Amino acid sequence: MNKKIKIVSVLFFFLSIFTYYHYYFYQDHDSVPQWRMEVSESGFSGVLAPEDIPVRESFGVGLFDRPQYFGGAVKTRVFRVNGTFEKYLFIANAINSSNEYLVFVLVDYIQVPFYADGKLNLTHLVKLSPMEYRFLKIRIENLSEGYHDVFIGVFLDPYNHDLSDRYRLSTDFSMMGGVRIQVISGRPLYTMPTFNKPPIVCKNVKNDTIGGLIITKTPCSNIAWLRENVSESIKYYINLGNKDRNIQTFALVAMLNYKQVPIKNDTLVYYGYLYRNQEISIPGELRIPEVGTLNGIQEFVVLYFTEPFLPLQFPPDIRNINLETRAEPSIRIAILPNR
Repeated sequence: MNKKIKIVSVLFFFLSIFTYYHYYFYQDHDSVPQWRMEVSESGFSGVLAPEDIPVRESFGVGLFDRPQYFGGAVKTRVFRVNGTFEKYLFIANAINSSNEYLVFVLVDYIQVPFYADGKLNLTHLVKLSPMEYRFLKIRIENLSEGYHDVFIGVFLDPYNHDLSDRYRLSTDFSMMGGVRIQVISGRPLYTMPTFNKPPIVCKNVKNDTIGGLIITKTPCSNIAWLRENVSESIKYYINLGNKDRNIQTFALVAMLNYKQVPIKNDTLVYYGYLYRNQEISIPGELRIPEVGTLNGIQEFVVLYFTEPFLPLQFPPDIRNINLETRAEPSIRIAILPNR
């Protein structure tokens, strides 16, 4: 009897925590891709409606002032510091299986090393048992004077190299969480990047505009790129669509094996804009290291951030309700060395 009471108490404790903090950080997705696409690989054919490939994940990511639940969650998304930012990242594995979570940090959409529990690295791997949670002390040092967009991100199951179509499709708009904040260091002037005019505007898409991004091998395509055998650099296209906003500004970041790589030439971050009911295509090139140095399958992903550098809040801590801040990952594309 005591054992049963203990189990019920533990389950009630977890339920209370996740319910109470849902507003601040909880991400419980039973979502679907934001576009219609075709898959030319084996296993699927024709046009896939979004409901054909549901995305399922259940994990929590939050930012806390202190490593405690009640009274620990931050109530603001704008912070003033003097060169160093320090908080506690909360990760909850609300899944009935063990999972790995890879933590990374972008400052102004550039990946930077950070301290996690006192260790300095570009990424930090956290292994959690079923229904386990953890507070991770995060410290970002040497922030220059300025207004900084900071994204503390977490990839779920980062080193799953399943090559099946179904798994690759299920990673779209999925298996990544995070917290976007603004950190103000010193007394800077507010500046914005230059947003590029769309290089390729797709035609005849008004009635079927994609609502996010899809990475393809040809411009203005809806054929999903899922995997590639490589021996040299690969050209690809980032296709974006805007259904809702009159004008949508964005930032794009590319990662190979979860380390930032240029989108094309030396462009680490691509800033652009597009209008409502517009679909655009942005050329990119993935420069592959020498094939002999690749250690097995690599994961390639593009991250899409909307409305970068716009104020998340106005004084005194009033949320900017006109802002749509999305952090959306593309499909994880498997890069296989062609030896």
